[in-house]
Order: sequence, then C-alpha cells, then structure tokens
Amino acid sequence: MIRQQHNKTAVQSQHMIADALMALLRRKPYTTITVSQLCREAAIGRKTFYRNFDTREDVIDLILSDMLEVYRRRLQEIPSDERLSFYFTFIKENAEFFTALYHNGLIETANRKFSVLIAETMPVWSCDPIEQEYRSRFVCAGVVAIAEAWMQFDCRDSIDQLVGFIRNAIGYR
Repeated sequence: MIRQQHNKTAVQSQHMIADALMALLRRKPYTTITVSQLCREAAIGRKTFYRNFDTREDVIDLILSDMLEVYRRRLQEIPSDERLSFYFTFIKENAEFFTALYHNGLIETANRKFSVLIAETMPVWSCDPIEQEYRSRFVCAGVVAIAEAWMQFDCRDSIDQLVGFIRNAIGYR
C-alpha cells in the first residue's frame, strides 16, 4: 500500500524511490531488485522506504498512478476519434517504463488500470447497456493485447498501423 503523503519531503522521497526503481530496472530484472538495493540507489534509509511503501509493487503502483493522472488530464484535450491513437502515443512516450513492466511480467498491473480508461473512450455501439458493456470489454482486451504485442516488438510498428488494425477488426471507421 502506498501511504498518501502530503508532506513535501515525503512526496519527494516517494519520487526518489520511484526514480531509483526505474534506474535499477534498466540494469537488472525486477525479481532480483531488493528493497535494500532500492534504498541504496535512492540514497535513503529503509525506514524511509517503509514509511512510504509496504512493498516494491507499491512503487510500481505509484508510478502508474502518476502516469494515469497525466493520461487522464491529457485525454480530456484529445478529440474522441483520436483517443485510440493517443493511448498508443502515450505508451510510446513512456516506452521505457511500459516495456520494463512487460519484460518483467508486470504489465498486467498497468493493463488493469488503463483498461478502465480505454473502456470510457469506446464508441457507443448499442442502446442495450449490457451489449455495450460486453462489446467495450471485448475491444479493450483486444487493444491491450495489441499494445502488449507492440511492446514485445519494441514499438516498431506505426501507431497509425495499429489503430488501423483495430478499427478494421471492430468495423469502426
């Protein structure tokens, strides 16, 4: 659990720990990173870590929460017909983090959090709310699967190609 901090120093410590985790992920697999290594990299004590987080996973959650906030804010400025492209653009802008999650078997955490936002941007296909819910979930799962494959291939295909694939698959123009 992330401890919500309002103290400027505590918030700064949380971000130092998050930056340290990202630096370590560039050099080694997540499963080999210990809290002690995180603390050394962040130049903080273990007490400071545990004052802010319970686990390493909580640090991932903090990074994701911060990203989701940025994504939500920026999404409001994006026209509805460009939101699917924006999802992939956002992943590409933050490719280092998302590919690190993917290669460390942690992408499911991000997928769960972002799927909610993807569902909110889906077009309305049906007047029946149950059908709409199922169709949105179906499409969201496909979008997430395509994003994962894209990360697996180092984001080398163009965003326009991906959006085209998805729009063709769901019959949306």
